[in-house]
Amino acid sequence: FDPDIIKLQENEGFVDAGVLNLGISLRFIEECGKHQIKNFKIYAFEPDGASYTRCQEIRKTIPDVDLQLYHAGLWSEETTLHFTEMGNGASRITQQETETSIKVVSLDHCISGPITFIKMDIEGYEESALDGGIETIKRCSPILAISIYHKRSDIWRIPLKILEINPKYQFYLGHYSFGWDDTVLYGIART
Repeated sequence: FDPDIIKLQENEGFVDAGVLNLGISLRFIEECGKHQIKNFKIYAFEPDGASYTRCQEIRKTIPDVDLQLYHAGLWSEETTLHFTEMGNGASRITQQETETSIKVVSLDHCISGPITFIKMDIEGYEESALDGGIETIKRCSPILAISIYHKRSDIWRIPLKILEINPKYQFYLGHYSFGWDDTVLYGIART
């Protein structure tokens, strides 16, 4: 939530894809409080069963917040996918058949309200989730915070995909560790 890049305002519609333990959603709530923003809605997506259960418990501690918690992942379409469930940040979609499968949905078909901010950290499937949010990104031009460190090609493929969807975007990079991971692409639409 770098204030030089991200300017929050009333009536935020925040999509948090890959919430794990609602950490970023809780930070969003904190930032809204700092800026006296009272009207906002959070759409939080978590496919891992154990993580989703933790999120439900955390959700109970913030009853006054308009937070919709989905036990699903974001994808290009609504379907069911194989999933390696770890109960932590290592959970991921897999091509191999597993005992666990998850529901995935597209952003365009799941949320009809205005979206002002999308954060995605979904273990290398951000590009597929962006495909499912094409209409939302075109219509709303939300702030984007997209993880681009899971696949080497994400650092160039994801910005190109976003520009194909909506050419108004300018990009910034944020890096939050000493290793190669935790690199985030921020997209801000020019007016």
